[in-house]
Amino acid sequence: MSQVFLFTGENRFALQEEKMRWIHEFKAKHGEENFLNIDKKPFTFSEVCDEIATAPFIAERRLVVVEGIPKIEKEQWESMMECIHPSTILLICEPKPDKRLSIAKLILASCEVKEFLKLPHVKLKEWVQRLGAVTPDIAEYLISVVGTDQMLLHSEIGKLRTYGGAIDKEAIDTLVMLSSEQAVWLLMDLLAAEDANKALSFTRQVLLKGENAHALWSRLLWMLSQFVLVCSAVWDGHTSPPAVAKAAGVSFPSAKTLIPLARKTDPVRLSRIVTLFAQYEKALKTGGFRATIEAPEELEAVLDTCISSFVRS
Repeated sequence: MSQVFLFTGENRFALQEEKMRWIHEFKAKHGEENFLNIDKKPFTFSEVCDEIATAPFIAERRLVVVEGIPKIEKEQWESMMECIHPSTILLICEPKPDKRLSIAKLILASCEVKEFLKLPHVKLKEWVQRLGAVTPDIAEYLISVVGTDQMLLHSEIGKLRTYGGAIDKEAIDTLVMLSSEQAVWLLMDLLAAEDANKALSFTRQVLLKGENAHALWSRLLWMLSQFVLVCSAVWDGHTSPPAVAKAAGVSFPSAKTLIPLARKTDPVRLSRIVTLFAQYEKALKTGGFRATIEAPEELEAVLDTCISSFVRS
């Protein structure tokens, strides 16, 4: 029987659900006193060694859950494997291990790995239908608003069910907060259509629903980086989305959305947009603006100005 397990994968919701199932069933069978969760970072090599070397207390098994891959050397990992008690189970949870690190490679090779992948769209839609007791159309609409992250979908469905009443498009539009990623994709569509008023109105709605202005600013910076690459590819003579995506190194959706706006943008205009963003980013980083969670008004004004620059520069 394996003693060392690694839970990994981009589906954090499924990973968390399986981890909690393990913990719940283990406590029921072996007692809470034989369970330990090491989640403070950074934790030391000696801390982990001491815990996994400890024998169970009047039970067959002991479970130690470690949140994240320990920052240790190969020799230390080998020492851990030598000192682990025969009745101890070690579970390491790391959604995105850095596979460039030798310790990550070693752990991936020596543990029993369980990978949690994102659900295919059809399965995700069925899951949303069951969880929210909604029709296929509403499930599809909710996914289009929130995105494919099951953790976010679970949270938003819980909010909708707590609110009461039918879960329909009106309720979703009123209550559900877009993820910053989904928000920037919709914002990208509006800017590509050169509709500054709708883009500004949409941004205001997103912020009123509770989106963090700093998160939206980060996504807007990402969008600008994609736009610069698409513009460069378009100016080099690439015209189709596949060709632009390949030449610029961006995703197909980014290329397809941004090509129309790139065709209307010349180097002088793009330079003005980039300079504006750079000035504001520097000011935000150096205290030129008062932009805090409690007082985001100045950052919100920055967002409005920079969004408008795509159309009015």
